[in-house]
Amino acid sequence: TAGGGFEYIAAASGTGAGLLLDGTTGSWIGADNTGLAWITSDGVLAAGGNLLRVTSSGLNAAGSFLVEIEQTGKVVAATDGICLKISETAAATATSYAVCIASTSNEALHVDTGLSLFDERVTITLADNTGPALAITNPDTTGNTNAATITPSGSGYGLYIAPQEADTAGIGIVAAAASTVPYVKLDGVTGTGYVGAANIGLLHLANDGAFADVAASMLYIGSSGIPQNDSRGH
Repeated sequence: TAGGGFEYIAAASGTGAGLLLDGTTGSWIGADNTGLAWITSDGVLAAGGNLLRVTSSGLNAAGSFLVEIEQTGKVVAATDGICLKISETAAATATSYAVCIASTSNEALHVDTGLSLFDERVTITLADNTGPALAITNPDTTGNTNAATITPSGSGYGLYIAPQEADTAGIGIVAAAASTVPYVKLDGVTGTGYVGAANIGLLHLANDGAFADVAASMLYIGSSGIPQNDSRGH
């Protein structure tokens, strides 16, 4: 049971392929649920067992990959031309995942070019004090692109924040030096125009709790800057 079926020992500093499956010479076209290289098993994998395992301990040169998939053929239809497809239909058990990536030193996932599309919800959970759950950095400091765009529909919120502790703030914005643009803008003009409703404001502050301090307020505006001459209503 511990015996191997195939073993290839490369020559010292070898550069040739250890296993070549040539689907070009004979024009292999495949069939549904058939692979040019096919690994199949119905046994119960032992803990740590794998159907395919790739390991490397060498000091690899820059630009090298343990696995590289390259597709240069013409895409036949909108849903064709997938380089990698993972289908997992088993019932969820505890913290099982279709894909698990563990990277201790580098980025776990890097998309160099192209868009990323998620058809379902993305949930990000981090341990305490491990940094931001989501960091968005827009390097285009001279353009007019948005760092994040949310286009909701229905009666829900485009962004919903529910702090879990009494001293946790919902949103924090740090102004840039000498900034001249608003940091929060509620635009009721663009589009069809905000029409409102009874007891509803373009900026709506609602509260039914008892204030804990005599100086507490629903809206607090503090400024220590010096206004320009004739700056009325400062």
